[in-house]
Amino acid sequence: RAKLDLDQQKQPQYQKMTEQTDKAPSSTMLYVSNLPFSYRNEDLEALFDGFQVKTAYVAQRRNGRSKGFGFVDFETEEEQQRALAAKDGTEVDERVLTVKVAHKDDRRDEKGELREEFRVNRDAEEQRVQANTLYVANLPFSFEDEDLEKVFEGYNPVSARIARRRNGRSKGF
Repeated sequence: RAKLDLDQQKQPQYQKMTEQTDKAPSSTMLYVSNLPFSYRNEDLEALFDGFQVKTAYVAQRRNGRSKGFGFVDFETEEEQQRALAAKDGTEVDERVLTVKVAHKDDRRDEKGELREEFRVNRDAEEQRVQANTLYVANLPFSFEDEDLEKVFEGYNPVSARIARRRNGRSKGF
């Protein structure tokens, strides 16, 4: 599909972890990234077998697929530090894990799962983007992204993209 985004102001949807360093570190929770996408909560908990794990949570997309990171909450700060030292940089399914002390974040509950009110905001953002997207069909196969953008230049488009097949040929929309 040719996609034309008419939204004038693009704002970052999420703050990066590095920008959240002003938040207090958790005394019992670890953030684990670069997890295999096949991992579920029980796999993450099993990864920390031998430690006193309270909860283990793998962040998931709405379709149920893992986002590749999760949170593990431990019974004590000593267990958290012991697990951090033991697991940071270890390899799982040919992926090197990054394990860090999680930051306290009001957007997440005690397990590390995103609270419901922030999920609703994400849905509202997606609806806003969809409301500002125009799909155009029956385009000449010779059209390039720049040609589509020129057609709508009077409307100040943010972007214009033509859907393409794997071989690069236009799909005509």
